[in-house]
Amino acid sequence: MRHGAYDYITKPFRNEELLITVEKALEHKNIKEELSALREQIAWNYGFDSLVGVSDAMRSLKNVASRVSGTDIVILITGESGTGKELLAKAIHYHSARRRKRFIPIECTSIPESLLESELFGHTKGSFTSAYSDHKGLFEEGDGGTVFLDEVGDMPMALQAKILRVLQESEIRPVGSTISKKIDVRIIAATNRDLSILVEKKNFREDLFYRLNVLPLNIPPLRQRIDDIPVLVEHLLKRENIEQRDKFSITTGAMEKLLSHTWPGNVRELENTLKRALALSQSREINDRDIVFINSSKLPPQIFLRREPVNVESGTLEDSLKQRIETMLHANDWNLTRTATKLGIGRTTLWRKIKKYNISKIDEYADVEQE
Repeated sequence: MRHGAYDYITKPFRNEELLITVEKALEHKNIKEELSALREQIAWNYGFDSLVGVSDAMRSLKNVASRVSGTDIVILITGESGTGKELLAKAIHYHSARRRKRFIPIECTSIPESLLESELFGHTKGSFTSAYSDHKGLFEEGDGGTVFLDEVGDMPMALQAKILRVLQESEIRPVGSTISKKIDVRIIAATNRDLSILVEKKNFREDLFYRLNVLPLNIPPLRQRIDDIPVLVEHLLKRENIEQRDKFSITTGAMEKLLSHTWPGNVRELENTLKRALALSQSREINDRDIVFINSSKLPPQIFLRREPVNVESGTLEDSLKQRIETMLHANDWNLTRTATKLGIGRTTLWRKIKKYNISKIDEYADVEQE
């Protein structure tokens, strides 16, 4: 058995006993093969290609994440809500040597504080009133795999010390136990808050911050990577078409409206907006009337007229983005600072796109703001 045998039978044996043992061995082998195939499928589903984006920021992010996925380095993923932090963490896990073990997501704000320690580290029988038996915590269940601490900035201070111990000693101590257990997990943390500010306000341990912030990965908000909106729309529509066994498309006006939004909810908001549009659409073509933004009245108006319509046919997405930037530059008299602010991107990013798309100023407009 130590050398990998599934089972054994002793002599003398009956044929029926041998047959049952062989059938169980074959069933065990089939289950292992199916499990292996399922793991490969999951790894494919959570590939870095699932992080849809063609912008420089997303290309750089995927490149770095891919390079470090094969290591055990602690990663801190930052980004606004809805940018896809857990998706990135899963992609890293399923392309690591730990992919055959579990990926354990822990939402630090969803577990009551009174139960948090027990849920994470487990407990022993009789350690508290309802502890009728020993219980494995999430860290122990994730042994050999990856533990994803989501919204780590909201973690109670008392628990932060215990997480620090896991990072320092690679061990946990169940509630009610005097014996520590060694565990082998990779930790990936995520937050939509600035942990350095929380450290300054004494709301987050400085030593834990440095333990988590070994390799920071930031996912930029959607408004700062407008290049990604058309390809995200194409990707999400393709997925909806497969799920609904239909073929939906989107009009120029609808794409114009999507490109002009500020997307405070990021990719999650874009996905929900498209789902809503599909439900509202009276045809298989999404038009601008089908695009409804929730709470959009609280956002600054960002819809601008263009000299030429945006073509959303395949292969013309770059032209669409170029037209939007040209329109905004002309509307702001080629003032780069104002244009970048309106587009929701940095001034340097705008300058790079002007050079990338070879956009030139027409003489009738004011001089370009001096660098």
